Amino acid sequence: MLNKEERDQFEASVQRVRQAVLRRVAPLPRAEARRISREQLYQGLALVFDQALQADTLPPACESGCSACCHQAVSVTPMEAEALVGFIRMHWSAEAAQQMRQAAEARASNDSPSLSWAERPPCVLLGEDHRCRAYEARPAACRKCHSLSRVACDAREDELPQNLKLLMDAEALMGGVRLALEDCGDEQPVQTLPKALLKAWRAAEA
Repeated sequence: MLNKEERDQFEASVQRVRQAVLRRVAPLPRAEARRISREQLYQGLALVFDQALQADTLPPACESGCSACCHQAVSVTPMEAEALVGFIRMHWSAEAAQQMRQAAEARASNDSPSLSWAERPPCVLLGEDHRCRAYEARPAACRKCHSLSRVACDAREDELPQNLKLLMDAEALMGGVRLALEDCGDEQPVQTLPKALLKAWRAAEA
């Protein structure tokens, strides 16, 4: 729970990101504005995560192949779903893409928010080797996700220990970018990953 000073600092960070992104993308066409906004968001998240890894205290315990967080519900914006679909269509086989789409359709129609992450089936993008098959295009929610304890992940604990500064810095980036695009008239409502993927896929085929 944040105190008033921390909330004020967080809101100020959101507004700084919002204004910085807005200066870059306001005069641009929508597609270009989305591309640049994604780049800025993902580069910023990478920097935040790298700083946490290099810190002497509270470094994330995440490792390649640890897919515990890939059972959590993930919220995605339209600009992120658009990039995911583009990546899948470019790098996946037609058969793999179709199988993923079928899995997303099944999940979208039967994805109860009441399920705990220990009960939830894995993400439709997760491979048999427990690695993300669209890692390079993964959304911000996945990029900020982390745990300070592999033991807690393996036990599927409801509350994972996390680095609060990393989370708040990431949320400020995500919120600021989203607001900047909405200032440009490009609404960015979040949806669950399966629903957002299907919507973006249909738009790409239109």
